[in-house]
Amino acid sequence: MADMLPPHALSAGRPARLGATRGFTTGCWGHRTYEQDHNWNIFRDWLETGADKSDVPDYEWYRGNGGALGLEPLPEWYVAHLVEMFDLFRPALKSSGSLWINVGDTYFARWASIRQRGRQGLGDQSRQRRRTPMGGYRQEKQLLLVPARFAIAMQDRRWILRNDVIWHKPNVPPRPETDRLRAAAVRARLRSRRRVRLV
Repeated sequence: MADMLPPHALSAGRPARLGATRGFTTGCWGHRTYEQDHNWNIFRDWLETGADKSDVPDYEWYRGNGGALGLEPLPEWYVAHLVEMFDLFRPALKSSGSLWINVGDTYFARWASIRQRGRQGLGDQSRQRRRTPMGGYRQEKQLLLVPARFAIAMQDRRWILRNDVIWHKPNVPPRPETDRLRAAAVRARLRSRRRVRLV
């Protein structure tokens, strides 16, 4: 599962010892492929194994069957795979170390437009249309709260959430939507393996 780790964290196939503080930025769920190959029928392939729709495959199965991080068919899969990755990072992080995480959020749509590269509206970019099943909190135009779901999932795995920092963006470009406010901030979260004693 070495392909799950960033190159700087690999040493002879095993995670290197990370320093006191590290930052990690993931792609937003379902936004673009970053030119990765992806199996767009992976949800069907998973159900054909006899799994239930509510089951989440581990990342090794997902990646081995052509899945790319950030292009999971459901946001629950994305959150579970991120948590699985950070459990792999945990042994490489010093007990006194900390980890900053920046995870983007998105809105739900049954039909998602996935860009191969670049940003929406720039150039002649090919797109992939993907259908995501509705149900539960997955409703049209719903803000999915992916960062919050990830934060709680990490707490369930005994990671310590130390700070929830608001990064204000004063020069946000205009957006065409008229039924919601324009997002002008990003959340970054500080985590550690254990509580840090302040002297």
